[in-house]
Amino acid sequence: MSSSAESPVVGLVAAATVVAAVSGYALVLADADTPTDRDETVATTTLSRAHTAVTSGGVAVPARLANATSAVPPEYDLRVTLSAAGRNWRAGDQPPSDPAAVAADDRRVGVAVGPGRIRPGRLRVEVWR
Repeated sequence: MSSSAESPVVGLVAAATVVAAVSGYALVLADADTPTDRDETVATTTLSRAHTAVTSGGVAVPARLANATSAVPPEYDLRVTLSAAGRNWRAGDQPPSDPAAVAADDRRVGVAVGPGRIRPGRLRVEVWR
């Protein structure tokens, strides 16, 4: 009779051990440096702010790219890239080498590549903590 009384206790201890292990694993993953939904939202919001900072009359001006580095919240780092006509302009920090740690967003823009010359291009932001 004692073995049948111990079976539920052993089962409960085993179940509690599994739950504790899974919970610990989930906590470790939560602390990992991977983009979260919040980071993705920050990337989208930062892109909108960066677009406002680099455009004049709706056209992105490469000389204004440094203005976009103030578009990110203080707890994040930022890289802004403007590309058009085979050229790239960058401002901000070098992103981490692990792409999983970086949240990014981009949009098409008209880029002033010279006086009176506007070419299709892309404005991209990368944010990370």
